[in-house]
Amino acid sequence: MVPCLLFLPESMEVCRPCAPTKDGVVVGSTPGVHILDARRPGCGCGWALAVEPFDREDFGLDDDDPVPDLSLDPEDLVLTVINATQGARAYHVSIADRDVLGQLGAEGDPIARLETVAEAPGGPRRTCATFSLALGAMTRVDVCVVDAEDVAAVDVASDIVDVVPPGSGVAPSDAYDFPLPAAGGPYLCTQGAGGLLSHYAHASTFHAVDFRCAEGTDVLAIGPGVVRAVSCDETVGSVHVSALFAWNAVTLALDDGALVEYVHVARGSSVVAVGDRVATGDKLCASGAAGFCPEPHLHLEMHLDDAKDAPSVPFRLRRRGGAPARPRAGEWWEPAA
Repeated sequence: MVPCLLFLPESMEVCRPCAPTKDGVVVGSTPGVHILDARRPGCGCGWALAVEPFDREDFGLDDDDPVPDLSLDPEDLVLTVINATQGARAYHVSIADRDVLGQLGAEGDPIARLETVAEAPGGPRRTCATFSLALGAMTRVDVCVVDAEDVAAVDVASDIVDVVPPGSGVAPSDAYDFPLPAAGGPYLCTQGAGGLLSHYAHASTFHAVDFRCAEGTDVLAIGPGVVRAVSCDETVGSVHVSALFAWNAVTLALDDGALVEYVHVARGSSVVAVGDRVATGDKLCASGAAGFCPEPHLHLEMHLDDAKDAPSVPFRLRRRGGAPARPRAGEWWEPAA
């Protein structure tokens, strides 16, 4: 973590130190989601049970046998994720309605009860623990022990993808206005570029940034442009992997050629329609928590074209008390006066 402080020019007093971060995400900002980067040799296992090189013989597999992405041992109910490829992969795995245990004790028993949160992924209220795991080539992670009677009683859902490296594009303008109003600030950047909660796996999201904000906060145009798309029908906010595929967003085509997506906005909150022209600072919608949201926040990302897999690009925002900069996880932000 790089230490930093937020200064306000009116008083030149230190206002807030940066929040502690790990893996590009603010510590404590992901209730119910457990993050582990296992892409480097000797990285350690953190809260997990073990991180080891993958060996087919450990699973009794021959060279021609297919390798499962996930394994739940029928005897000890240890959940294992496996990357049997030569490249990095990203795993989001959710376990519903069960306690999960991690961190081996001195006698080899799992001792830490990992956090679960109440969720409602499209149905009755349930509990859910989700794991965001980055695995290097030929790696296995023993994730946790599931507290259940047998394998058949465990509800596991997953989304597993190859990690796609970020693109090389840059924003067409030097800086843009901040997307949230002064009232309600300062705002904490809870996940920066490449954050392991949800940004790192896809080039399309790599350079996105998240700002913690109360639901209902006005979301503002960061530059002049025309509204390209509005999708505000989703209601569910969850840490279950199903929520990775359901979110609300407003997309603005800026006059400089960039496309800006405002994601996780509140259902039915858009005050603009496709084709509307907006000026810098105009209200577009209200912030929310629809989609994959451990907590309410605004997710902001920029692209240079509208292809589905178009890579995101880094961008700078104007801020109070400092030069325009790319937001980093842990920093507190306020709009420029």
